[in-house]
Amino acid sequence: MHGFRSIASTVLNETGHFKPDWIELQLAHVPGGVRAVYNAARYLSHRRLMLEWWAEYLDKAEQASAAIAIEKATPAKPVVGALEWFQSSW
Repeated sequence: MHGFRSIASTVLNETGHFKPDWIELQLAHVPGGVRAVYNAARYLSHRRLMLEWWAEYLDKAEQASAAIAIEKATPAKPVVGALEWFQSSW
């Protein structure tokens, strides 16, 4: 999960569209020191827009990867339940 958060932080910061404060708050990174005591801003409206952008970004990435998905390049395996898979893998 931390890797996913790292990717999100990197992509969102690299766009230049979003302030680092919005990104850090969205990732639940709590600022420390005097700044945290005096700054009660939560930037909710900005963070909503940022998350809408992120959702669209992920949708586009998923669509782009569908053309080269590994599952489509390999023969389909029959669907089996978790227990059957576990037993058959031993």
